[in-house]
Amino acid sequence: MKSKLQLLPLLLLSFLLNAQDVISVTYEGYVKSTPHLERYKNNPQKMAEMERAFEVASKIPSIHLLTFNKDESSFLLEERINNNQEEAGIGKIRFTACNDMYVNLKGLYSLGEHNLGNKTYAIKENLKSIDWKISNEKKEIMGYEVRKATAVYDSITKVEAWYAPKLNFKNGPSQYWGLPGLILEMYEFSDYGNGNQTDVHYIATIIDPNPKSAKIKKFEKHEQITQAQYDEKLEEMQKVFQEIHSEGVDKN
Repeated sequence: MKSKLQLLPLLLLSFLLNAQDVISVTYEGYVKSTPHLERYKNNPQKMAEMERAFEVASKIPSIHLLTFNKDESSFLLEERINNNQEEAGIGKIRFTACNDMYVNLKGLYSLGEHNLGNKTYAIKENLKSIDWKISNEKKEIMGYEVRKATAVYDSITKVEAWYAPKLNFKNGPSQYWGLPGLILEMYEFSDYGNGNQTDVHYIATIIDPNPKSAKIKKFEKHEQITQAQYDEKLEEMQKVFQEIHSEGVDKN
C-alpha cells in the first residue's frame, strides 16, 4: 500500500498537530522472521512449505493506530490486511508487529496487553530511556523531511528510526519514544541466537490531526501485573497443561 497524505497543506497540518489535544497516526507493520524449523529436518517438503509460508506472511502488513497527546499514547492493532495472494498448499501464518500498548511519558511507564488463558492482563514496566544516536542522513516521508536515528535497545535488539523534526512530538510506534520529532518509520532488528532472528518494519501511512472517534486506550479494566508475575502465571499454566497431558498418556 502506498503512503497516503491527508489533503492539507503541510504548514497547516503542522499547525494543527501542535494545537490539537489528540492526534492519530496509522502505521503498517511488517514482520520478517527466520523460522526455526529443526523439527522438519527429515521432511524437506514440509520444511520448504513452512519457509514459503513465512515468506508470504512477511509481506502481509498488520495495521496499527497510534493515538497520542503530549503526555500519553496507545498503539493498537486495527486489522491485518489479507492481500489474497496466498498460494495453494501454503500454510497460513500471520504476524502481528507487536501487542497493544499504552505509554505514559509523564509517569515514564508502559502497559502491554497480554492474554493468558481466559484473562487479559496489562503488564506494567518502567519506560526504557533510549540512547539515540542521530545521524546526518535525511529523506522524505509523506512530504516531511525525516532524519535517521539509531540505538541499541537491549541485548538482542537494535533499532533504526526516521523522525520528522517539524512534527514536534516524542512519540512513535510501540514503546519507542524520546526523539525530537514524531517517528514516521521504524526498523527493529532482533537476534535471539541459534539463527532465530526477527525484523519488524513500521511505516506511517496516514496522519489525522483531528480524529473524531480515536481515544487513547489505557487498559483500565485489565489487572495490572509485572512481567515477573506474568511469567509466574504462565509457568503455572504450563505445569497444569503438562500434568493433564501426562495423565492422558498414562491412561492410554
